[in-house]
Amino acid sequence: MNGKWWSLLLAGLFLAPLSQAWARQAPQREPVCVLADNGQRWQDLTPEQRKELKGRYRQYKELTPEQRQRLQQRYDKYRDLTPEQRKRLKQRMERWQKLPEEKRQELKQRYHRYRQLPPEKQQELRNKWRELKKLPPEERHRRYKELQRSYDNDRG
Repeated sequence: MNGKWWSLLLAGLFLAPLSQAWARQAPQREPVCVLADNGQRWQDLTPEQRKELKGRYRQYKELTPEQRQRLQQRYDKYRDLTPEQRKRLKQRMERWQKLPEEKRQELKQRYHRYRQLPPEKQQELRNKWRELKKLPPEERHRRYKELQRSYDNDRG
């Protein structure tokens, strides 16, 4: 998975829990405020952006300018996805939400360890993963476990 997909997946992981809360919250009156350091105001947002942000306004307000900027960049990337890419991302987010909390924490830790690897080691792991995806499920699972053990031993 290249950096773009990892970023989108992480954005999805952040936005997925928010989407459920958005759906549950009652509509609020529109706040008048500056949403980001670039001076963008609530009134300047598109109706789609307003709808998505309305229920999460308080949490958005508490974000640092850097967090707001990253969130906006991820939102912009999401908007640029094709319907098929959005569908796949949504499916991944739903799968993520169904995972037990312990498994999610384990996967987050693995991702953070992966990001700490040198770029050439990251590339090596991505290449191995691509090769694994070509194998039949049983063989893929066996080799994945071997790769996982090797990865854990390398960082140990």
